[in-house]
Amino acid sequence: MSQIQIPKGWASIKLSEILDIMTGFAFKSANFSKTDGLPLIRIRDLGKNTTQIKYNGEYDEKFLIETGDLLVGMDGEFKIYEWMGGKALLNQRICKLFNFSDTINAKFILYALQKYLDDIHENTTYTTVKHISHKQILEIHLPIPSLETQKKIVQKLDYILGQLEEKKKEVISKKEELVKILSAIPTSFANRTKTKQNLQFSIKNEILKNAFTGLFSDEIKQNAKTVDHNFIYKSEQLLEKERNKISNKKIPSTIKIIDNSNHELPDIPKSWIWTDIGSLTIFVGSGITPKGGKSQYVKEGIPFIRSQNVLFNELDLSDVAYIPEDLHLKLNRSHVKQYDVLLNITGASIGRTTIVPIGFKTGNVNQHVCIIRAGSCLNSEYLSFWLNSPMIQQLIDTINVGGTKEGLNYSHIRSFPVPFTTRDEQDLIVDKIKIKFAEITEMKKRIESILQLQQSLLVALNNVNQSVLSLAFTGKLVN
Repeated sequence: MSQIQIPKGWASIKLSEILDIMTGFAFKSANFSKTDGLPLIRIRDLGKNTTQIKYNGEYDEKFLIETGDLLVGMDGEFKIYEWMGGKALLNQRICKLFNFSDTINAKFILYALQKYLDDIHENTTYTTVKHISHKQILEIHLPIPSLETQKKIVQKLDYILGQLEEKKKEVISKKEELVKILSAIPTSFANRTKTKQNLQFSIKNEILKNAFTGLFSDEIKQNAKTVDHNFIYKSEQLLEKERNKISNKKIPSTIKIIDNSNHELPDIPKSWIWTDIGSLTIFVGSGITPKGGKSQYVKEGIPFIRSQNVLFNELDLSDVAYIPEDLHLKLNRSHVKQYDVLLNITGASIGRTTIVPIGFKTGNVNQHVCIIRAGSCLNSEYLSFWLNSPMIQQLIDTINVGGTKEGLNYSHIRSFPVPFTTRDEQDLIVDKIKIKFAEITEMKKRIESILQLQQSLLVALNNVNQSVLSLAFTGKLVN
């Protein structure tokens, strides 16, 4: 046990000489009630001044507790508390300090005893839970000054520790507010269930919603009265050229215009049109799992992208599998290129979408990941952000394929609606989304930094608390 030098004029007195201890009673759980009877103080209630359970049965009045009584938890953490919850009954594993000597201020004991309980706790061995007996408590020697000095110390501690406690409550309250804000800022949404839970409330989703209803467009575009069909015609020409290059035969390309006169889709600027993914892409398809499955994987080779690698707006290659180059060449239909949009089409991660970043050399995908290759008239990042937006995610949730099995087929994907505008405006929208997403990331970093500072402040306040108590019981707080 820690040795403390006793101040001049103080005396080391054993607790058994200045107070008595009563341990609580094992009240029968059959008489526990949430509504009727007296509050029953169990060890879990200490420090809360309220109880979860009441006792509705006969009891010995000696186990009654009143406001101001000092209680010590005898299992787990050995903490002393002043009960402020009114008349109640004392359950087992808690003891009450009472019958104080006329030379003792009870609140002085409240402040002085905790350090000695901590010393016992630190040196107590245990199998499951640490336990202290009432006899151990009675054997504690405390340095005790005169009653007048005790009162002065208590008066000063009440004021100083009260101020510290108010500051701690203020810091904790602000910390809790920031934690709530932080939890509302989505990260990569690696878990689809969590994504569904905050789909309508996340800041990022609100940004995407605004972006794809024209709120990020410039004022001229927002106020345009009609569609400039010239950009549609030019897009069709580009798509036809790109598709013909792939198929080596002439394929006419017509961009489908979806009639939204009944407003089933969100309103968009009049210079935009609603079309579908099939009208704007040159390839939609997925891969296969190689014969032999995981046995085909190698330590080094061609990245083989699976659904766990495709997050919302993020391609996570930290645990990517690899396949041999000769196998990759055989699976030529599912080669992945930079700017490809990847969409998870089965399982719990269905709907997660990202873009293959610039500089990505080559890769392949399994059957759970769909490659969507946009024509040059459609910004791939614009498409990826759109597929991650609330409207498409909710649309995916409504699709029921194969009974209870979640899945998307190519027809579903090609038929997904897309708000379509000029390539220049798409580029502008993507830039603004990125800027706003970066602001969220920066906000998240600032909040995390503030939370760390607040935690440091709480530690500092606790250290000040202990320093004040140390001064009090070494005779340095009052003369």
